[in-house]
Amino acid sequence: MSEGPGFHKSSFRQVWVFGVDLPEPEARALLEYPDEDSRSPLEELLGVSFLDEDFIEIFDAKSLASYGFAHYLTEANGMSEDSVSPDAARLDALEGTVLLVFSQALREGAALEPRYPLQFVGSYREAIEVRVPEPMPTESAKGVLEGPAAKPRPSDAAILGRVATAALIFLFALVLLMVWIAG
Repeated sequence: MSEGPGFHKSSFRQVWVFGVDLPEPEARALLEYPDEDSRSPLEELLGVSFLDEDFIEIFDAKSLASYGFAHYLTEANGMSEDSVSPDAARLDALEGTVLLVFSQALREGAALEPRYPLQFVGSYREAIEVRVPEPMPTESAKGVLEGPAAKPRPSDAAILGRVATAALIFLFALVLLMVWIAG
């Protein structure tokens, strides 16, 4: 499912494939920064202010000839077969240096605007799988949840103990009152 240049990073994992009209060693040199305060040549060619090099791949397409470039995108990188298969023959026929830019290499909201010697080949999205939870077959999963168990009613002995305590406190207070009046 190829898109044209000028596309934006989305919330889904994706990869942009570019042909590079340079030998592989020169293409790898595009990742080197001339000095601390400037952008790398690859950032300049892609029209972005930042690239995370951990999510950039540069290699010779013939290194994947026996495996297949389309197969590499789907099996090794998790891209959707639906998005890769329309371009499979073209991807497998690529020659020369290839650049892969994964969406994680870009900052949020970044837009690629590639320039020569980069030629846009295609953009491919990760396979998105939505799973509906299956019902649980166990007996414990079928019942109705009940609220917390009701507090047990106090025993007769506990009630009598409370009444006796209240009576003793009342009698003690009555005796203190009489001693105070007599006193």
